Amino acid sequence: MKKRIRVALAGATGLVGREIVRVLEESEVIDAVPVFLASKDSEGEEVPYKGLEATVMPLDGYDFKGVDVAIFAVPAAVAAKYVPVARDAGVMVLDASGRQDKDTQVGALGSDLKKARVVACPHPAALALASALSAIQAQAKIQRVVTTVMQPTSGAGKLAMDELYRQSVSLLGGAGAGAVDNEHFPMQVAFNILPQVGEFEKNGQTTAENRIARDFQSLMGAAVPVSVSCVYVPTFVGVSQSVNITLDKPLAADEVRNMLEASDTLVVIDDPESGEYSTPFGAAEMGAVYVSRVRADASTPNSLNLWIVADNLRAGVAENMVRMVEQVAVGTAA
Repeated sequence: MKKRIRVALAGATGLVGREIVRVLEESEVIDAVPVFLASKDSEGEEVPYKGLEATVMPLDGYDFKGVDVAIFAVPAAVAAKYVPVARDAGVMVLDASGRQDKDTQVGALGSDLKKARVVACPHPAALALASALSAIQAQAKIQRVVTTVMQPTSGAGKLAMDELYRQSVSLLGGAGAGAVDNEHFPMQVAFNILPQVGEFEKNGQTTAENRIARDFQSLMGAAVPVSVSCVYVPTFVGVSQSVNITLDKPLAADEVRNMLEASDTLVVIDDPESGEYSTPFGAAEMGAVYVSRVRADASTPNSLNLWIVADNLRAGVAENMVRMVEQVAVGTAA
């Protein structure tokens, strides 16, 4: 029998929020009774849920005491204002805004949530990377990780996706270079690659690169040295990574591939002879993390290369959030 749990979802009308709604509907563990919240601009909108239309309520002024879990799929500035309100109401808070403070724990399925009141959803790239490498870490200590993260425009929201679409149509229609408007990216993103995701910080890294590194280490539970480079690519959905790892002992690519295939959260598509490998398009709307191109790095001893792909909205946030809600519900029942 499904466990009933009351869930407030702030940001229900956004890209991530709507994906969370779909995963809540599909859950085989919980029967979520949701309250959909958003800004006043979205108040009164209808969100489909289990064959019905639920009316969106304003986030401002909402009393969180009537729910068990509050999910925030909102910008960091909005979360900074309302997460403390939900926390002070005694509600378990799951925050996908990217905001973190001293009271926040980075969490995923399997994390100990008993003492945490605010759990931050890790960056989708960090979650995908940790999901893959934790399967290897159980057999060999990872001494170093280098990853280049290819971020889709959906990572910056729906308006950013719309900008990619408009620019692509305009350029294909004959507009010259420099003739398109850049509102959500520092430069033209269509038919381009931008080596900046987030703001530049004092260490030369961007906010996204620092967050991915921090979240990855939190998930791994160990100070694994990691170097992150993050770029925007002209795609809509799906975060991809080209990863190089160095281990404390030699492992053949076949051994590593077998470890990855044994994981319940990973799908390995790696058949070079048949030209089979994962892509962002193939991972779209899927809840798994995909791994391909597992191979030895001949330039450095005990090193391997991997290709990791996941739907940043579904696998990277929504699935993780709902699995944690399920974990809270089961814990409540126990």
